[in-house]
Amino acid sequence: MVPVGLCQILSNSDMIRSDLSGNCLRNHRPGLFSEAKINRFWIRRQALKAHNEYRTKHCAPPLTLSRRLNGIAQKYAEHLASTKTFEHSHTKGLGENLWMLTSSEKIKHVKGSAATKDWYDEVQHYNFGQPGFSHATGHFTQLVWNSSKKMGLGVALSSDKKSVYVVANYEPAGNTVNAGYFEKNVLEAKC
Repeated sequence: MVPVGLCQILSNSDMIRSDLSGNCLRNHRPGLFSEAKINRFWIRRQALKAHNEYRTKHCAPPLTLSRRLNGIAQKYAEHLASTKTFEHSHTKGLGENLWMLTSSEKIKHVKGSAATKDWYDEVQHYNFGQPGFSHATGHFTQLVWNSSKKMGLGVALSSDKKSVYVVANYEPAGNTVNAGYFEKNVLEAKC
C-alpha cells in the first residue's frame, strides 16, 4: 500500500489515484479525471468533513461515507458532465444535492468543501420559526437533516474541463414533507 498523497500522475491519460483504503489504483479511463488536482478521494473526504462540521452546529449526528452511495453519485455526476445537463436524478429513497461550477478556463482545482459551503449558506433563508420545505433552502435542510446517516459524493468534469459537477446522495433521504419532520430534523444552530 502506498501512503495516500504519494499517488501521482503518470501521464495526462494514465492516473494513479487512491481508493478509500489508501491503496493506489491505476485509472485507465482517460478523460474525466486527467487533471492532477481533481482527486475524488480527497474531495469526498473534504466534503464529508465540511458536512459534519455544519451538522454538528445543528445537533445532527455525523454522516459516514458509503461506497454504494459514492458509486451512485459518481455515475450520475458523470452523466451530468457528459450530457452537460443539470437536473435531479430522482433516485428513489435517496436525498440529493447538486452543484455545478463553470469557468471560461479549464478547471484544475476543486475543493470538496466548496459545494458543501454553498449548500449550507442557504441557512440564511431558512425560517426556523416556520419550518418546512422551500426550494430556496432545500440543499441546506438536506445537509443538516438529522435522520440522514450516510452520504455519497460524485465529482465529474465536462469533456472540455470547464465545468465540474458535484452530486451528493443521502440516506435516509431528507426533506420529508410529513407533519413534524422538519421540526425534528432541521434544528437551529445551538449546539
